[in-house]
Amino acid sequence: MSSSSTRTSGSSRSSADPEHRCCARLCPSRASAFRRRNAKKSRGESFVDLGRVFPFWTRLDRNPERAHPIAARASRGVLARIAGIGSRSSSVHLATPLPPSPGAIMQFHPTRTLLAITLLSSAAVAGPPRSQCGSDPVSKSTYLKSSSPGASDYFGVAIAASGDTLVVGAPGEDSAATGIGGDPSDNSARNAGAVFVYHRTGLFWTLRNYLKASNTDPDDQFGAAVAIDGDTIVVGAPGEDSPDGAPNSQTLNTRKDLGAAYVFRQVAGTWIQEAYLKPLHGTREDHFGASVAIRGNRILVGAPGEDGIPGDPSSNARTDSGAAYVFERALWNWSQVAYLKAENADAGDAFGSSVALDSTFAFVGAPLESGSAVGVGGDPSSNGATYSGAVYTFLPDAMGGWTQDAYLKSSNSDPLDRFGNSVSADGGRLVVGAPREDSAATGVGGDSSSNTATFAGAAYVFVHTPLGWVEEAYLKASNTDIGDFFGTSVALRGDRVLVGAWSESSAAAGVNGDDSDNSAPNAGAAYLFERSAGQWSQSAYIKASSPDAQDNFGWAVALSDRLVAAGARFEDGGESGVAGNEEDNSKPDAGAAYGFVLPHMLQATATVRQGKPANPLALFSRPSLPVISQTWKPFVSHALFAPSASLDLLLVSVGSPVNLSRPAGTLLCDPTAQHQVYVAQPGSPFAIPIPDDCALLGTRACTQAASFTPGVGLELTNALDIVIGSM
Repeated sequence: MSSSSTRTSGSSRSSADPEHRCCARLCPSRASAFRRRNAKKSRGESFVDLGRVFPFWTRLDRNPERAHPIAARASRGVLARIAGIGSRSSSVHLATPLPPSPGAIMQFHPTRTLLAITLLSSAAVAGPPRSQCGSDPVSKSTYLKSSSPGASDYFGVAIAASGDTLVVGAPGEDSAATGIGGDPSDNSARNAGAVFVYHRTGLFWTLRNYLKASNTDPDDQFGAAVAIDGDTIVVGAPGEDSPDGAPNSQTLNTRKDLGAAYVFRQVAGTWIQEAYLKPLHGTREDHFGASVAIRGNRILVGAPGEDGIPGDPSSNARTDSGAAYVFERALWNWSQVAYLKAENADAGDAFGSSVALDSTFAFVGAPLESGSAVGVGGDPSSNGATYSGAVYTFLPDAMGGWTQDAYLKSSNSDPLDRFGNSVSADGGRLVVGAPREDSAATGVGGDSSSNTATFAGAAYVFVHTPLGWVEEAYLKASNTDIGDFFGTSVALRGDRVLVGAWSESSAAAGVNGDDSDNSAPNAGAAYLFERSAGQWSQSAYIKASSPDAQDNFGWAVALSDRLVAAGARFEDGGESGVAGNEEDNSKPDAGAAYGFVLPHMLQATATVRQGKPANPLALFSRPSLPVISQTWKPFVSHALFAPSASLDLLLVSVGSPVNLSRPAGTLLCDPTAQHQVYVAQPGSPFAIPIPDDCALLGTRACTQAASFTPGVGLELTNALDIVIGSM
């Protein structure tokens, strides 16, 4: 979603969208860090006295034929006979009685001088395309309820995440309290709405805040849309009735369902209401606040019931064509800076049903738009595909205004698809939901032309390139079925996409259960997709921990860099707070939310360093990178370096980089720090298995190779300074 690790997609649900009747109407267990290998003398291992025969990393000024008999013998084929190594790579690692320390690649104690040459089979340790930091890509869920659940609260209709903070809207909540931390048990304002803020610390979730509008009234539906970015929350109330944003107008209630948005900010650990937002030109039933998004000092608010024409918000000539409004903050003051309309605005388009922001663009969905164009940049004037839906992108211009940048349709646009029902954006990517798309395809990139699964739903990923927007991926559920409404909600964060399908009917519980069991109608599900090496794939099938028919899990979804979350608007639990009794179904349609913890995402890197004087550039990493759960396979290229070498060795050290001139070249990695040595035959890569352990993310190490040539000795390569990542 943004360069900030605390930002969220800002996607939200619309009260005007017919798919959203209620409002208008994952860390996995962590293994220990690299464990030291058992130094017992056993089958498959050979022990050598390090001090006598293998001190070359600290004494590179000696002739390896004399000082390093193990290397000399290996070059004559002895290595192939030790532990049956043959042509496979070997690991040379130090045995030590010391316990492992977190993050250490290898335990080394200079007084212990035993080497163990141990077989490594790359096939045996090959990992999945992306580490899951455990058996599941998301951890077990936490069951979240409001502090005072009531029937028909619809808690979970809207949900947003940033870092370890989760915000949940309950637009049907009935308390007449105002402001922050009021009395939630006063049920005298039916459907006034409320918002609940949760925070995760380690394994524990706590309910931190209970937010109400400053002018709470019945039927305001405060909490129908929510968004969060760091220390700022924005809440939509599309049923609020005041005429404008003047402080003395908040209680007038003269424009029914015009709508409002509220901004809350955390200051010194305390949430306060910072702003009350209204459009400069609004009228009855605009439903301003049906969708909201925030990015930094910018807020985007959708009003799908607005009736204006492009450039003239005072005209009510195009009923329910819809609009969106950009607000920006200067210090503590928010002001409207733009009024956005589709260039092809038509009555009933519901433009503004969904909105999203990234650091550059504003995105607005119009799921009831009826253009017959397909793909990006088609003809917007033809209305031959009723309710096919569209998304519009906008950019700020040099004059301080905003202009339409692109008109997006799906690659298989059809009537009734409702493309644009949900949107989410991050870093030049956009995901769009089309919950009534009819293809029977499954997974990623399937046959989109088969319309045999009515209202199964789909999602589409677009990426911005120097040539404009292009569709990057077509996403379907792994268990596509008629009427699942996959794409009702979407969230995007970095290389992850989460898609909700509220009508999916499996009775499976938790993560990656049996998705073929359709015994719980409308229980709902969510699907996590991840992008690796340019390809998208489904990595998790997510269900509530105790699913029931009609719960609608996945009605809303949210992603941060640490959390996956989903709302179940019709869940019936009567327990309050965190991790209560999920079998208590005493409050019909009270609603629930579920929080899952994600492994951290970190890009693995391998940075070349040649030193001074520069060593030959011969050690390479690509396409392999040091990713947890995978085998990293760096290699020495002998095209121009040591072409007659008979042995390659790789030092992996967790010490700081060094630059020490030696006859064999410049030593670039510290051999006195904790380290490990790997051996490979020239022409073969080294095989370095990296455990599936989240604790290793961000671990830095220095790697450098040396090649041994009979009659020449050792020659050093460049170093690769690595950072262990998850992708």
